Amino acid sequence: MDARTKILNAASELFLEGGGDALSVRAISKRAGLSTIGIYSHFQGKQGILDALYIEGFNLVREAMDVIPEGRANKEQVLEACLGYLNVGEKYEAHYRLIFGESDAGYQPQSKLLLQEIVLSQNWYGWRVLIYQKRLA
Repeated sequence: MDARTKILNAASELFLEGGGDALSVRAISKRAGLSTIGIYSHFQGKQGILDALYIEGFNLVREAMDVIPEGRANKEQVLEACLGYLNVGEKYEAHYRLIFGESDAGYQPQSKLLLQEIVLSQNWYGWRVLIYQKRLA
């Protein structure tokens, strides 16, 4: 497992255990078995780690729901997309809580790239919902 993955896994575990307050570079580095310098070289601190988890969470949801082939969708395909969404919430609980604000109301996405990802994801979700509704009609 590469250092980036170890860091994100450690941050996810700590986030689930104690929310954003449980996250510190020192705690993450200890859990990941890496130096704090390693964390700063990959993410430039706690905010960068949270941003990475946030983006990763949106990507996981998007991938899980992207099961409808081009053309008309049937009810089973729409249900499969919904189940994919729910499965992400169960399997990646820390990501889910972070992107939907359940555990850390104080977290605010900071980077310009992150804000672009949010806009793209929101546009994608809105577009996808419209397509699902049209296909079932």
